[in-house]
Amino acid sequence: MPELPEVETIRRGIDRHLRGHRIVSVEGGGGRLVRNNPQGMVDLHAHLTNSQVTAVERRGKFMWVEFDEADSALVIHLGMSGHVRILEGSSDELGRHEHVRLTMDDGQKASFIDPRMFGHLTISRLVEDATGRLVPEVARSIAPDPLEDAPLELWTTPMLRTRRFIKTVLLDQTVISGIGNIYADEALFRAGINGLVRSDTMSPATATNVVEAARDVMTEAVAVGGTSFDALYLNTDGDPGYFARSLQVYGREAEPCKRCGHPVERQVINGRSHHFCAECQTLPG
Repeated sequence: MPELPEVETIRRGIDRHLRGHRIVSVEGGGGRLVRNNPQGMVDLHAHLTNSQVTAVERRGKFMWVEFDEADSALVIHLGMSGHVRILEGSSDELGRHEHVRLTMDDGQKASFIDPRMFGHLTISRLVEDATGRLVPEVARSIAPDPLEDAPLELWTTPMLRTRRFIKTVLLDQTVISGIGNIYADEALFRAGINGLVRSDTMSPATATNVVEAARDVMTEAVAVGGTSFDALYLNTDGDPGYFARSLQVYGREAEPCKRCGHPVERQVINGRSHHFCAECQTLPG
């Protein structure tokens, strides 16, 4: 599943190409991608046709397109295999797995492609969240993500109040959003924390270190377009991300740790894989 860096890379591509342009047509059957809209594609036609894109925003793995003279937005969630392609001069015929296509006033086309159809396109009202930011109602319950400008205590306080394993806490989108398996493992390695550490046993300084490590890892990943393991994740121009070359532990079971040479290990924590170096990420006691 695309995580925050991949979603942010796609958000930047959509914003670069579509901001300031008007949607002149909405095509496609939508399929399960529009399942959250009461009238399916009818809602997309009604809300998007002739609307001008004013901004493309994101929180965690949710991104949304805002429009002029509208109090609602088009929420895009990529699910397991979704991506967005910006095309010019493409065929009038929709491609395989292309479920929705927006044509802009300059001829560009934004195509929503999802082979597995776990993602969704949802028209959602914009509301103010607890931090005062306007966000789609469907994303109101998720916490701010590490790339947002917010006090560190917003994330560290709930971390220090739960006895769950820190790896599990990092995957909880109501505590800190946008982090999945890849970047949780990479952040914990960078912070030198084992995923089996109980969150409430950490000091405030350690919790801060974990959040800052997640922020640093994700910032570096965004700079190279995210992480691609196959063609299921491509950016808006159809290019892969290159952060896989920089992974320290994720997906490297039995390979030597790049820091100390000890074999990277893998264990399952609450049903999720956790890659770590037992030498660099020792358990207290």
